Amino acid sequence: MTDIATRGAPPEFSRPLETSDLEDGDEGTRHLVADDEERAALRQRFDLLSLDRLEADLRFRRDGRIVEVAGRLRGDLTQTCVVSLEPMAATVDEQFVRRFDPDLASVEDDELDLTVDDLLDEAVCDPLIDDTIDLGEVVAEQLGLAIDPYPRKEGAQIDPRYAASAPEDDDETNPFAVLKKLKL
Repeated sequence: MTDIATRGAPPEFSRPLETSDLEDGDEGTRHLVADDEERAALRQRFDLLSLDRLEADLRFRRDGRIVEVAGRLRGDLTQTCVVSLEPMAATVDEQFVRRFDPDLASVEDDELDLTVDDLLDEAVCDPLIDDTIDLGEVVAEQLGLAIDPYPRKEGAQIDPRYAASAPEDDDETNPFAVLKKLKL
């Protein structure tokens, strides 16, 4: 999964893992911590007010041709509440598993015939390109998935002056009244 805005640009948080030396059954661990500069770049990428901490504990293992990366990421960040527009602190603590397959490296995106069920299946793999997995980018992508896209402070309410009112249910003002008549 590559963010369209960053396609072709070097990752903000890069920790490459060379997998060509891993033999079947080999395992390892890594503890990753993003430094100030990396967090500032990720803060901008994900449109956060701040990213005060980002770290991850990862385990990787080769199983045949597949390399599996499992981990837990933790981060402290500040977002903008979608209702009050006030800063809102949040903590991310997520576990994830990603699988990488070198056989997918030569498959073009338009050649993939994936259904929604395939995408929800945990066995779906990412391509393993040039025997390298960027563990930092894996963590950044998982962070992007874990961030609440519509953060709302507890108790935040929309000012009633701006709340949309429901349309009246009469045939003259309701634009869907004609559809009501089409009931089978």
